[in-house]
Amino acid sequence: MMCTCDHYLYRLVNSAPILIGAPKAYFNSVTLTEFVYLETAMLHAIFLIFVLQLAGEFLQKYFELTVPGPVIGLLLMLGLLLFLKPSRGSDSGFGQQVMSTANTLLQHLSLLFVPIGVGVVMHLQLLESQLAKVLGVIVIGTLLTLICTALLFQWLRKRGADE
Repeated sequence: MMCTCDHYLYRLVNSAPILIGAPKAYFNSVTLTEFVYLETAMLHAIFLIFVLQLAGEFLQKYFELTVPGPVIGLLLMLGLLLFLKPSRGSDSGFGQQVMSTANTLLQHLSLLFVPIGVGVVMHLQLLESQLAKVLGVIVIGTLLTLICTALLFQWLRKRGADE
């Protein structure tokens, strides 16, 4: 019979594929030390993502910018990843950790829409009073996105054909 600590670690390792999106077969071959390293790397990457988002929010508030703070945080992340880009043949693992964590967050992105849905329901009267404006913004935003995407695709396609 396993002691409580061993049983807890066994359950944690067996539930890890669900928590971080890795195939369960992978974790059957992973030692506890490797598992703790994977979890620690993921926590570091999440911490970095949140710190950069906080820095973006600070810069947006301090300089009174019209660009949202999370967008500034994404640009900071892009700059950091480009600055720390490993040379050819070497891999620092930093970008891989951030990419793995971002993919896991994206797999569970639908959970992040629950608070937004609750907020919309709570302010339904405000939404109803501004319905025409909201629908106009949605339609115009969608059309602009389609047009920009089509133009970018054509530009990249021509650029690829030239090379």
